[in-house]
Amino acid sequence: MSDNFSKRIAYSLATWVAYFFTFVVNRVPRRTALGFGSFLGYMVYCLVPRHRRIARDNLRHAYPEMSVNERRKLVRRIYRHWGRSGVEVARLWTYHKRGGDGEVVFEGLEHLALAAKGGVLATCHLGAFPLLGLHVNSQGYDAVWVIRMPNSSGLYRWTEEMLVNARIKWLSDRDRSQTVRETISVLRDGRIMALMVDQNHGSESFVEFFGRQAGTALGPATLAKRIDVPLLPACIYWGDDDKHHVVIKPPLKTRESDPKKAALDLMTQATRQVEEWVRAHPEQWLWLHRRWKDRPSEES
Repeated sequence: MSDNFSKRIAYSLATWVAYFFTFVVNRVPRRTALGFGSFLGYMVYCLVPRHRRIARDNLRHAYPEMSVNERRKLVRRIYRHWGRSGVEVARLWTYHKRGGDGEVVFEGLEHLALAAKGGVLATCHLGAFPLLGLHVNSQGYDAVWVIRMPNSSGLYRWTEEMLVNARIKWLSDRDRSQTVRETISVLRDGRIMALMVDQNHGSESFVEFFGRQAGTALGPATLAKRIDVPLLPACIYWGDDDKHHVVIKPPLKTRESDPKKAALDLMTQATRQVEEWVRAHPEQWLWLHRRWKDRPSEES
């Protein structure tokens, strides 16, 4: 059996599972669906060791003071969280038909008004992060999100239908040069562009994240400076009240005049803010991602 054929079978199966999962969680009470998501996350933890090992290694570097047992317990909580978040994302299909899923708590909404004529949100993979776009737009703003779409045509269609049903505006990052052009157009039109700032991004620029140098894109800061719009850190997280909390921080500022140094300074500040949020809610961040994959040349 060829690798391509096996991949097509796997993608087809994943697409079928995604549609079936979506059908189920949109037809049961939210509490029941979230409980199912937590269980599903734990099953993935038990059955898929690769990302479990990545999470443990990331936590070992980020929290050296934790015992091995404490890190294992935290990894299980991380998987349960992402199972619950997966349910919330799947339930976006019928979000507007249901009239929402309860109260959302906004913190710093007054800062978002500064981006009413264009702005960049520096956001991260925290909480049920796809819902951030839904809730920002619910306040009357016109925000667009850059999303990494699946390679599978079936899963691409599932994701696209979910975004359309949730009324989330988006750009695919498949063609990077086209995405950059469209992003500039969005900002020049006076709209808001939301960009993830917490993923590994090559070896061209590094900022400190949990005490280690992490490859970081300067693009969000460079675009904000180029178009002359504010750069605002933003996130969403689950509160102890089991509600989604949307947080918008004041615009980041820099005294650097050199464009590259200014962008690096702004992204250092943005990353520092992300770390603060992650430390407050460690079980809600994407530790399964190899954030520190690329290393500075002096460490090679």
